[in-house]
Amino acid sequence: MQTLFRNQSEDEYNSENDDDFDEEMVVKAIEIRRKVTAEIFKQAMRKKGKFGITYSTNLVNRLDDFVDFVMIKAAAMKRMDEFEFLSFNDRARRVIEELNVVPLIRYIEISMVVKHWFY
Repeated sequence: MQTLFRNQSEDEYNSENDDDFDEEMVVKAIEIRRKVTAEIFKQAMRKKGKFGITYSTNLVNRLDDFVDFVMIKAAAMKRMDEFEFLSFNDRARRVIEELNVVPLIRYIEISMVVKHWFY
């Protein structure tokens, strides 16, 4: 009888550890995807927007919610037939391109500079 209870409690213990391990793995995977998405966004800003490394890095670091939005959209695209075979990186690039955010950032930056000159 004690062996039965001991094994049951050990199984419960192992199950709880597995749940903690699974949760930890999911959190790590999300952190990695978030970093990858941020790097893809920085790369798009440097290449398409011709922004400097420091400017791109500082801006992306302030746009956590946008990076999460891109990450979620890119992950959701995997369910669509036309995107199911693309890598996460390619889907994230596609989301950033479709949102047309880099030209918008360039426009806002230029507008602020011009506004500063005239006011």
